[in-house]
Amino acid sequence: MHPQKDWFKEASKYHDESEYSQALVAITQYVKQYPENKRGKLLMAVIYGDLSNYTKVLEILEEIKPTVDDPPKYCSLYYTEMADTYKKTGNYEEAIKWYDKVIEILPKETRGYIYKGACLASAGKYALAKIEHLKGTTMEGDPEEAFYNLALISRAEMEFDKARVYCEQSLQIDPLDKSVIHCYEDILKAMEMEKFHQERE
Repeated sequence: MHPQKDWFKEASKYHDESEYSQALVAITQYVKQYPENKRGKLLMAVIYGDLSNYTKVLEILEEIKPTVDDPPKYCSLYYTEMADTYKKTGNYEEAIKWYDKVIEILPKETRGYIYKGACLASAGKYALAKIEHLKGTTMEGDPEEAFYNLALISRAEMEFDKARVYCEQSLQIDPLDKSVIHCYEDILKAMEMEKFHQERE
């Protein structure tokens, strides 16, 4: 007799490899086996989200709302998926409400502040985005990402000196992040270009 396949694990693996069609088949099998399992349905919602089927995502999330008995980890993942869905559909105001719920559950972790900051930046609200990312730089988790996002906002505002400093702060924590290194090199070259043109004027 063959051991029963762990379809949740399979779905997670395919999802991590961006093989969303196979992930969807695997998670569908898991949900058939365990129809009451909220974690399985949440992963199904995440996969549908990656496939841009937002109607389906909201339909699934409606079925598996957190209750007082659910652990904080489940609640934070649920709220994040809800927020991400609204962000992807351009409803930034609604997305921010859900990111606030993530912060409420995990007030000492970077995650909620970074997500909320990125959402505010996408909405063009840079000043508010900076406030959230600055909070994130002092929290547990991924402060280097908060510094990097601050660098991206500063770069978009042509405040290259600030952007350079934020990149350096990010690289102090994670010196091998290729995205930050690329951003840093781009900023330094832009600063050189600016200096060159100023000297010629």
